[in-house]
Amino acid sequence: MSAARPATALERAIARAQQGSISPVTLLWTLSASEIVLLGMEKPPAGALPSSPFLLEDGAKTLLALFTHEDRAQPFLEANPATAPVSGMTVLTRLPDGLGIIVNPGSRLGCEIPAASISEFVEELLSTVIEGSDHAARADAHAVGLRPRIASPCTAQLV
Repeated sequence: MSAARPATALERAIARAQQGSISPVTLLWTLSASEIVLLGMEKPPAGALPSSPFLLEDGAKTLLALFTHEDRAQPFLEANPATAPVSGMTVLTRLPDGLGIIVNPGSRLGCEIPAASISEFVEELLSTVIEGSDHAARADAHAVGLRPRIASPCTAQLV
């Protein structure tokens, strides 16, 4: 991040998640509400996802690399020159099963979100949307302390 650019809401959420001051669910909600940047070989049509997005392999897992701002993607632009701004919600809801995410790879303001955490979040999100606005049921669940079971998704990617 350059000195001239303020941190994005997602970057602030990642920093707070690394400190333990916000929950993993809050981080995922912030990601879903944020505009993020995907990299690829060819620029997709407006509103579309890249057909060959930038993926990183870490042993047995494959992670979709995404960035909080174009300046965070600079180290990877030579190999993946096309940038595509897209909503985090679009990425989360269209991510194939088994594919995790790495946000800002190589940056101290980065994190890895396992595929299972994303699946649980999206399942909870979609069931909430489908169920509609049953406020009484949600109030009852909140009163007894029920929360979505999402594993801690944020691990610092320190350089």
